[in-house]
Amino acid sequence: MLFSFDGTFVVQLINFAIFFALLNVLFLRPVGKAVVQRRAYLDNLVGGYEKAQSEANALRREADEVRNEARREADVAIARERARMHEDGVSILAEFSKKANETIDLANDQVHREVEALSGDLSALREQLAGQLLAQALPEVKR
Repeated sequence: MLFSFDGTFVVQLINFAIFFALLNVLFLRPVGKAVVQRRAYLDNLVGGYEKAQSEANALRREADEVRNEARREADVAIARERARMHEDGVSILAEFSKKANETIDLANDQVHREVEALSGDLSALREQLAGQLLAQALPEVKR
């Protein structure tokens, strides 16, 4: 017969049961516990990573919104200041144009007064010059 069920077989079975119990207590349970703890740690790590990624994405979106809002506000402020500067430029241009026209009018008035003054003097100078020319041309004629 191939297998004999004698006392050695029973001792070997008891020996195997003791070995398996010791193996279970000393190796399999601690290793299983370590594997479970490692798996829990990795799951926690992956969950933390995914949570951090979602928070980072939310913060990026929020930063983009804040940046876009700031850009819109800056564009409005720039447009407002450009309009104000244009109005200031127009008022300054009108003021200096008015001053320039006043200066031109004053200069024209002064030129006209001087021309009129010289016109009166011109008649007297013409008569005097004509008299001198006649005196030179006709020295014998005395006035």
